[in-house]
Amino acid sequence: MQKLKKTYLFLDKCEDRVYKVLEAIGTVLLMLAFLAIGFQVIYRYILAQYVQVSIVFTEEFARYCLIWIVYLLLPVSVKEGTESSVTFLHDRVKSKAGKVAFYIVIRLVCITVAVVGYKYSFSVIQTNWLYRSPTMQLPGVYIYGSVTVGMLLILIHYALEMLGLICGEYQPFSNQSTGVE
Repeated sequence: MQKLKKTYLFLDKCEDRVYKVLEAIGTVLLMLAFLAIGFQVIYRYILAQYVQVSIVFTEEFARYCLIWIVYLLLPVSVKEGTESSVTFLHDRVKSKAGKVAFYIVIRLVCITVAVVGYKYSFSVIQTNWLYRSPTMQLPGVYIYGSVTVGMLLILIHYALEMLGLICGEYQPFSNQSTGVE
């Protein structure tokens, strides 16, 4: 059990490092989306009076940035407890065993959704393999690959969370209400 505990603590630290990188990538993507939208607004209402150039890629670029932000930062928000959650039923359960059982049921549902999303994301990518985005001409894999990456990251997080639960280092719902209320 001690070896399992050490493994969990090591993997948890690695996960934290990966999440720091994902947060940095998400920040850069958000800044790029903000700049693209800001540029488009400035162009439409100010520069278009003087320069007649078609700049249509900014809306599409911002959309794809925002989609990637959602899927890259999904496991980060789950780990930090900042995702939306309904605690009505959880707050009614008083026993520790009941809370653990409730946690397991919730995680099984979440894992099932993530597995289905991950599995079918490959079908979507394969279906849209030859697809090109309208203005930027990005291949479908760049657009629809965000679901595959996001679901893989969330499945890894859930596996690590279960490992922490087994070795006693993770408490169910320990990050509940740590985000903004």
